Amino acid sequence: MIYDSQGGREATGPGDDLKMNQYYNQHPDSDLFIDEQQIPDSGSHIHQLHALLRGRYHWAIILGVILATLGALAGYFSQGDVYQSTSLIAVSPVTQMILSNRTDESISRYYDSWIDRQLAIIEGRQVLSPAMASDEWQSVAFGAYATSTDLFRTGLSVARKRGQQVIAISYQAPTPELAQVGANVITNAYKAELERSEQLQDSELQRVRENHRLELQRKIEKLQADKRTISTKYSELTIADDLKRMSLLRDNLEAELNQTRDDLAELGVSSSDDPANTDQLTLEQLATQDKQLANMLQLRNQLESDIEYKVRMGMGEKHREIRETRARIATLNTQIQKRDNTLRGSPDGNWPNDNNPAADATSPILALRSKEKRLAKRHEDAKAETQHLAMIYEQMQTITSSLKLRHDELANTNTLIENLRIEGQAPGRAHIDRTAGLPSKPANLGKRKQLAALGGMAGLCAGFALVIVFGMSDRRLRHFEDAQIGLGNIRMLGVLPELPDDLTDPEQAVLASHCVHQIRTLLQIDRGPDGFILSVTGPAAGSGKTSLTMSLGMSFASSGSKTLMIDCDIVGGGLTRRMLDPDDPNKTTGVLEACNGTAFSDCVVSTAFPNLYILPIGAALPSQAGDLSPAAVRKLLTKARDEYDTILVDTGPVLGSLEAAMVSAQADKTIVIVSRGDQKPIVAKSLNHLRAIGANIAGVVFNHADSVDIERSTYASITVSQNRRQDNKVFNEVQWLDRDTSNRFGPLATAVASYGRKTDDNEDKQT
Repeated sequence: MIYDSQGGREATGPGDDLKMNQYYNQHPDSDLFIDEQQIPDSGSHIHQLHALLRGRYHWAIILGVILATLGALAGYFSQGDVYQSTSLIAVSPVTQMILSNRTDESISRYYDSWIDRQLAIIEGRQVLSPAMASDEWQSVAFGAYATSTDLFRTGLSVARKRGQQVIAISYQAPTPELAQVGANVITNAYKAELERSEQLQDSELQRVRENHRLELQRKIEKLQADKRTISTKYSELTIADDLKRMSLLRDNLEAELNQTRDDLAELGVSSSDDPANTDQLTLEQLATQDKQLANMLQLRNQLESDIEYKVRMGMGEKHREIRETRARIATLNTQIQKRDNTLRGSPDGNWPNDNNPAADATSPILALRSKEKRLAKRHEDAKAETQHLAMIYEQMQTITSSLKLRHDELANTNTLIENLRIEGQAPGRAHIDRTAGLPSKPANLGKRKQLAALGGMAGLCAGFALVIVFGMSDRRLRHFEDAQIGLGNIRMLGVLPELPDDLTDPEQAVLASHCVHQIRTLLQIDRGPDGFILSVTGPAAGSGKTSLTMSLGMSFASSGSKTLMIDCDIVGGGLTRRMLDPDDPNKTTGVLEACNGTAFSDCVVSTAFPNLYILPIGAALPSQAGDLSPAAVRKLLTKARDEYDTILVDTGPVLGSLEAAMVSAQADKTIVIVSRGDQKPIVAKSLNHLRAIGANIAGVVFNHADSVDIERSTYASITVSQNRRQDNKVFNEVQWLDRDTSNRFGPLATAVASYGRKTDDNEDKQT
């Protein structure tokens, strides 16, 4: 029998491309190639909620309707009738002045903050206590309303819209009369409190201004005393002229001093504010004052260093170069002495000073130096005197200016004191704009409806929340989304449909084979250039790992890849039992023999499928599972990698077998197959165990998926394409295996093996 690969096939050679082209020329409407699986974002909250509610929506709706009804009734009857009455009190932002047409703007600038304080005052005891004690309130109040200030405060609400000059005082009570009287008594009490506080404020302001006037008078007296003290030594009328004259003298001396220093610089001598006496200076110190002398000393030092170097090189004192150099030094010494005498002014070497003024005539440099010293001293004296006069002048100006300001402020304060005494007779800023009326209907009717709506919504949400909590407590993998969300950041390789044991439906065979081919295609995309070793395992027995190994082996082989399946499940041995005929004599040697030295080629058995081979368990007994070691498994896989393109290793469950850990740690990638109904903690524990041993997890395959899972996955395109076809040309390509082989393979491997086989037009399908 010859096998052809259809959906999800990756061509590996010219022959495969030819088969593919021939098939699609016969079936131009085929859309069996599907896009890469679009996995929903596992972090999406909506997707997570849908996964928890899937299959439970009807219970969530029923429970939500019941709780919504109860919540609506509880919300509506949670409050009794409440009546509200409102009075309005207008508060002006300014105070009208009596003595002029102006208004006092001191309040209007801070009107908003002032109003906020008034709202707090209305809700305070200084307003509520007199309101409760009024005869009007006591005549209508009943029960605790007549005695409890806290209960009286609960009915009060005060509001003011920004930009308006009106405060709304509202009162809520169980009866209309109580609401009306409550609003009016609070309004009257606040108006009285505001008028009293304004009177107290005016009295306090008057006292502060009186104290301020006394303080100003004391400051004026002190400033006048300071001015008299300064005037005893300096005249206020002449100090400005004295300061100007001294500043001019200082500037002239500074200009003359700078000119003298420039003259010294032209003679090659650096200036100094305090030159030292030359009879105490060494030649080197004197050179710091004269650039020419410094250059001659530097040249002499260089010539002496040159002689020292030549002597070290072996030249004697009579050598011509040494004699010439010493002659140059002698000449240079004479020049240095002359320059030294010139700078010092006389053979005895004294600079001009107060004890030796005659030295000025012997040297122009010394004369300029003497002049520089005298000018520097006069300049410093003039500078100090100028600063002192400037300080005295500034003090006089400051005192004069301060006296003028204090006199002006005192006059203004006297005016304010007199005006405040008269303005205290002006009317207040607050007046009642509207008294509270008798309410005709409850004020909380709309709120009761809102509470009913909120209660209904809360009940509906509570119904769904209870079902979600129940779903969160369910630890089973029920659907494809459970595996996507519950297993964390694990790649989903694909899904496998739920198939009947007696597979006779061509549509189911097409769907199952395409699911396997899709998984194989994703694995081939990630493979390297060398032999590709894949281990297949699961969290528990019965997850479908052996069926997946067989199906992937057939899929890889059909794509042109030389494929080897290794049965490493020593205890179960399902791959050997299902792939080989029970009477096959090649079943006597297998994995353990290959690990113990038997030739690898003698242990491998070819199958009825091209490019597909199997290394069975041989004659190994379940008790021999402990004979395997990581080193032996590594050696076995190395041999297989050298001879085969793809190696699929079927192992036992992750948590229940020895060989699963050995193989998964050595394989290039590990495929984990989970089944609908598996427990999430066991699956998570299996994945953590694989990570702990260093296994490279390729991804997870979800087995026994229902039709909804298939439609929500990538393979929905297959279902749509099947419904769109008018004929079943593709299904006519299915040639079923014989019944014994199909029973041994299982439904999934049977679907992959049967779909795509070339048939004879005269051959009938076997059922």
